[in-house]
Amino acid sequence: MAIGGIKLHNVDEVLAAGARCICAVSEIVGSDQVKEVCEQFQAKIRAAIEQEGKQA
Repeated sequence: MAIGGIKLHNVDEVLAAGARCICAVSEIVGSDQVKEVCEQFQAKIRAAIEQEGKQA
């Protein structure tokens, strides 16, 4: 799990370090496009999990 400072621009690095749960409050609530930001985070998390599965 990763909490604090998680943004769309650095979440890939956080996921590469092994996090599969994140807390990205300020990036989401500070956005004018909450739904789109959430969808982008979800896509990045899914891609990291999928990539992990391919490496196993």
